[in-house]
Amino acid sequence: MVYKIRAFLYVYFKSLTSITYYKEVLDTSPQFTNKYYIMLALVSSVIMTIVSTIGSTPAVNSAIDSMISYARELYPSDLIIESDGQNWTINKPEPFIVAMPQDILEKIKSSKEISESMPATDINGEFPKNIIVFDHKGTIGDMEKFDTLMLINEKNLISLGDKGVINTMPLSEYFKGDISGKITSEDYNSVLDKIAQTKAWVPGAISVFIFMALVIYSFTIRLLYLLFVGLILWVFSKLSSAQLKFWEGFRLGVHAITLPLTVQLVSVLAGVQIPIIGWFIFTNLFIGTLAVIKIKEARNTQSKI
Repeated sequence: MVYKIRAFLYVYFKSLTSITYYKEVLDTSPQFTNKYYIMLALVSSVIMTIVSTIGSTPAVNSAIDSMISYARELYPSDLIIESDGQNWTINKPEPFIVAMPQDILEKIKSSKEISESMPATDINGEFPKNIIVFDHKGTIGDMEKFDTLMLINEKNLISLGDKGVINTMPLSEYFKGDISGKITSEDYNSVLDKIAQTKAWVPGAISVFIFMALVIYSFTIRLLYLLFVGLILWVFSKLSSAQLKFWEGFRLGVHAITLPLTVQLVSVLAGVQIPIIGWFIFTNLFIGTLAVIKIKEARNTQSKI
């Protein structure tokens, strides 16, 4: 393992700093370049994953905390919902309305991004003022009257969809199995407490997701990109009389990606964006064309000896 790491680092630094080294690359087997790219892709993916996880975890945890905090405001502290498995009752006079907390409602209305992402709105595209209404005698027509997201009557759960679309679901669908018992604010908050505990899994989940996405990207889209770079270098070699084979151009492109990929990683670590469109491919091609020129010169020198 130590030997492989040292070998990778040697090839990495040579690919990064020595144009003359690229001729030596073509003297090796294609597997040499394949192994180098696999290691380069994995190492860069690990670095990007660590940086991205460190940067995104606080924001994700903050979002979870905010959602849980808002969710705690939704359930009235003295509300008790009871069910015998077929029917429901509450300890409040009906219709009982659970209003959307004013601060949450104002945040939704003040943020265009949040408002447009809401899946449930009235015919005017506005989010309702109330969350749910409990009313055994309630009807679909009462949805607009109560300006509510959901209404539970004796038999159905009526909910608001996008642009005023009304959806109806029989409560019998929810009463499948043994769900008899009661729900209090303590039960509700206990569930939220368990959800809050999932924050411990956030860094790991983010890391796995980002790493898998980067690996898939490296071995699909980036490989297609390198085929394109290899094609350009191959055409350039024909025009410059270097006469490389296509796969030789591809291999040069793979090693030439070392510099732009390193610059990209450093910029991410430093939190700096490079404000030049296409800098990555231009750098890749610049190193690759220099390598083609050096290889042509070396071959011409050898042919004269």
